[in-house]
Amino acid sequence: MCSAVCLELNMQAKILVLSGASGAGKSTLGKYLLAATKSKWVHLEADRLAPDLSSAAGVEEFDQEVYLKALLASMLAWPAAGFNAIMDGVLPYPEGELFHRCVRALRKEGARFVDVHAPADTFARRIEARGVGDVEWSVRQLADINTSESMDFSVNTATDLEGSRDVSFILRWMDSEVSDD
Repeated sequence: MCSAVCLELNMQAKILVLSGASGAGKSTLGKYLLAATKSKWVHLEADRLAPDLSSAAGVEEFDQEVYLKALLASMLAWPAAGFNAIMDGVLPYPEGELFHRCVRALRKEGARFVDVHAPADTFARRIEARGVGDVEWSVRQLADINTSESMDFSVNTATDLEGSRDVSFILRWMDSEVSDD
């Protein structure tokens, strides 16, 4: 799936994938981890790295798989260059075949996955405060996101991240010298 880029990854680089519905707190958790880690990491937000697409009438729609491959390859350039990377929001939704291929490709490179979640009312407050997003769509995602693949860690972002045992486990893994593959 991510062929050339994945094959060139520096095996010393770690990849942490934050997976959750829109409004779950992936970016908040990523920023917290980046500030709390004692080692060098970069935080890559798919929302910020994904280019805007033309949508004029008559323009052929983009192939989601090709688009995702390009986005993933651009994100994997960082670990390929030796940077530990927190990848926020890179997994496709819904969890179909493309999702599973993406997870397998990232696991092959030693990635660890975090199920990022919060109660539905927290989602609604966050999305409404943000002013961008669809509350109903995000709440629907809660029923089926992160259900078909096992996650290495799980974080409820409605709780205090600093006092979270799960966040402590993630930080210990991030700060360990050798990957525990």
